Amino acid sequence: MMKKFLSTLLVLSFFPPLLFAQTIFVNHAATGSNDGSSWQNAYQSLTTALAAAHTNAAVTQIWVASGTYYPSQTNNRDDFFNIRRNNLQVYGGFTGSETSLTQRNAAINPTILSGNIGNAASNSDNSYHIMVIELNPANPQPIDNSLVIDGFTFSEGNANSGGVLNSLYPRYTGASIFVSCNFSSINITPLIRNCIFTDNRAFSSGALTYYGISAGSNVFTVEQCIFQNNYAGYSGAAIDIMQLDAAGYGVPGVFSVAVEKCSFLNNSIDNYSQGGANGGVGAGINSFGQGTLKVNNTTFINNTIGPATSFAGAYKGTAVSVRNGGNTTVINSLAYANNNYTPFYNIQSTLTLVNTTVYNPGSSALDVNNPVANNIYNSILWTDNSAANIIAVSNGSPTINIENSLLNATYQGTITGSNILTTNPAFANPASGDFSLQPGSPAINNGNNTLYTNTANGNGDLANNQRITQTTIDIGAYEANSSALPVRFGALSAALKHNQILINWSTESETNNDHFEIEISADGKQFNPIASVKSKAVNGNSATPINYTFDSSFSGWQAFQMGLFSLLSLALTAPLRRKRIAGLILIIGAAGVLSCSKSHTSVTENELKLYLRIAQVDKDGKKEYSKTITVVNQ
Repeated sequence: MMKKFLSTLLVLSFFPPLLFAQTIFVNHAATGSNDGSSWQNAYQSLTTALAAAHTNAAVTQIWVASGTYYPSQTNNRDDFFNIRRNNLQVYGGFTGSETSLTQRNAAINPTILSGNIGNAASNSDNSYHIMVIELNPANPQPIDNSLVIDGFTFSEGNANSGGVLNSLYPRYTGASIFVSCNFSSINITPLIRNCIFTDNRAFSSGALTYYGISAGSNVFTVEQCIFQNNYAGYSGAAIDIMQLDAAGYGVPGVFSVAVEKCSFLNNSIDNYSQGGANGGVGAGINSFGQGTLKVNNTTFINNTIGPATSFAGAYKGTAVSVRNGGNTTVINSLAYANNNYTPFYNIQSTLTLVNTTVYNPGSSALDVNNPVANNIYNSILWTDNSAANIIAVSNGSPTINIENSLLNATYQGTITGSNILTTNPAFANPASGDFSLQPGSPAINNGNNTLYTNTANGNGDLANNQRITQTTIDIGAYEANSSALPVRFGALSAALKHNQILINWSTESETNNDHFEIEISADGKQFNPIASVKSKAVNGNSATPINYTFDSSFSGWQAFQMGLFSLLSLALTAPLRRKRIAGLILIIGAAGVLSCSKSHTSVTENELKLYLRIAQVDKDGKKEYSKTITVVNQ
């Protein structure tokens, strides 16, 4: 066993990486040689750039300048931007002169991927899909979060047909992005980040549709995205998630999906396409079948049902519907609408609300239909209609477990639990969408701290204020009498390739911040610091986003190839910064030894699993942590 491990290290020491990471560039206005080698010589077509990335595995990033890009140049509605590989980050939001990711600003330099390929005045000839992310049908290989789509606006896709192209691409779903395992039980879990999905339409479901498998600890992640003004004629106007096995396709496997720090605004669902009893559900998100969905720090505002409600249908779940065996948890989130349709719908599934506020001015907050389980923890469910059932039962005789929550006194079903309040929550100003708590609200200091986990859910409430400012957590999405966290973290990613680690993170605001400490772990429990990065904010204070990068280009990384014995010497004799780097390498080496001892096979870098988090340190020495992420092996 040990011989095999040392042999692996010896081989690594004599054979340097054969491939070196490359970035290619796209700018529709470029006038150079059109080979993607620089901004001057950028590809004019994103389609061409993606094709180049699929024939050259060394390409790991594609930078796309602001402007509008179309998936077809011939008005073919079946054309789409196609991605079939791992270890690729596609970024929008550039002016076309940047030399670093930290220089881009997608908010003021929109990169639009548009489905409006034909008559600009009509959507009838728009693209069925703007982008398809899929396993290669000829040779399916896993795709994980090392595939990143970041900084794009997806608009005016129109999946309005009932047909299927080549038995793989349904023209009725996924108008913006269709993610598909292509009927293979193989992982496909890309990361969609900092994107806007707007004005997309689907005959059945989904501006963003996930027909995928999430294997092991892999999670399909959608974070810091905005979904607005999307429509679907059956389910999931913004996001639709389907377990293929539950839908009768005979593809074993479940889904695991995370939606974090997103906004769902004015999306609409009806049951125009089918008219059956179960349609018209999930204007924001719909999940169908077995799998887990976690929604954190997300708002659902004025998403609606209708107007085509003359058809039969369930017509529930303006925010989220979970159907047929799923397990959904909603944390630190807010859902309210200006119509009376129910925001949350649970049919034959498990739904858990944690520190979430749900407001429906005239009717129910939750509707249940033969559910597996319903849990309401530290949450507020409220309606101004005292005659309405705040929890409605469509079918069955369910038991709802409620702990330390506040809701109207009128409801259906059997309620169990403790510390259930029924007095008005005293929202600050519901008419203007302000559901923070007024002083004296009964929701203040009446939650249960054990029902909320900082490490899993974050240290901040929906407004990024400190959770648990006194001794007891408040009920609902907002913490009263709380001050803003010293640092509001944005995106965080880490990748390990060719024995180098690249870490990118951003802050949305900083207050009294001194520095960051990067910590890494082999088990997700015991973390060790590997580097310290000073705050870029002037005097530690900033109200605008700041981007950070840590690249372990330090030559100590090459020590990994020398074996653990030389590495130990390096760790003991190096200066502090190098000791930290060497400590990281030792963790990797230890993980390799452990893995080797269990499997009795040689270990390569791609088989290691590492976890990373960032500690923000105030000038007074106090610490707050980012979320913990898995380092992607490239």
